[in-house]
Amino acid sequence: MRFNPKRLLPVIGVVMFIAAIWVLKYEVQHFQWEDIRDYLSNIPAYRILAAVGLTGLLYIVLTGYDYMGSRYVGSQIAYRHVALASFLGYAFSHNISPSLVTGASARFRVYSHHGLTLMQVTQIVGYCALSLWVGFLFIGSIIFLFLPLSIPEDLGFPFENLKIVGVIFLAVLIYYFTASLKYRVPFKLWGTEFQLPTVRQILGQMTISSMDWIFSAGILFLLLPSDSGIAFPLFVGIYMLGFMSGLLSQVPGGLGVFETVVLLLLGPYLEADEALSSLLAFRALYFLLPLVIAAITLVIYETNQKKEIKKDEKAGSEDDI
Repeated sequence: MRFNPKRLLPVIGVVMFIAAIWVLKYEVQHFQWEDIRDYLSNIPAYRILAAVGLTGLLYIVLTGYDYMGSRYVGSQIAYRHVALASFLGYAFSHNISPSLVTGASARFRVYSHHGLTLMQVTQIVGYCALSLWVGFLFIGSIIFLFLPLSIPEDLGFPFENLKIVGVIFLAVLIYYFTASLKYRVPFKLWGTEFQLPTVRQILGQMTISSMDWIFSAGILFLLLPSDSGIAFPLFVGIYMLGFMSGLLSQVPGGLGVFETVVLLLLGPYLEADEALSSLLAFRALYFLLPLVIAAITLVIYETNQKKEIKKDEKAGSEDDI
């Protein structure tokens, strides 16, 4: 019997599934489900349904990263395969660190089946990561420049307001546009070859990433008490600071870091217990629910792949005869 290299690919799926179960078991232990249930019972049903719907819409938007990335590497893979790889990649990377590694592993499991190389998958992941920060710079430069977002002393920031950060973000974004026009020669980063996106691609990155940040902030905003009195644009800035802190910490899902920063920044608007209840509900909806669905989807995918491998091996044996 001839060795089929596809036999090695399910190992990735098994590892990802085990990691998902471990994360779910770990995080569920820290949830106070009774408090979340009591808190959610006081939120109008339409706001909860809107948050659920916005979560689903957000994960559709996230497929835009991978779709642009696949075209960036010259692949014409069908959107349905891109969507599957994107969903698995983000559901796992949002919960399991290091996020780039887990996101790449989940994507490679799908993309490799459709002819993409490890190098191409690495380039797609790099493109997606870069796109996320392009939108962060764009939205952040607007919010931090024009909205009065004060920084609590407890966070230890070297400045009291974020206008200087907004200026820095805008300068970096302008430099990125300029560099894409000026430098069209590929370069190597960590052994992988990249080329700066075109201006058109950067505009696509900015659009998808801006929607990502606004929609994800909107999910948490819908779970806040309706009488919080905080304007949505200001809340987006608070959310982005919290999420950035969580990402940079490399703690799985930013657990604890994200909540701490957001709690401190929401201090002038909400009681701590109200804000924490909203954050726990958000973590269950934005992080854990997609992870559960992704784990089930992965099992179904692996089962179908196993059937396909057996079918190919049977056809190969018949050809040998």
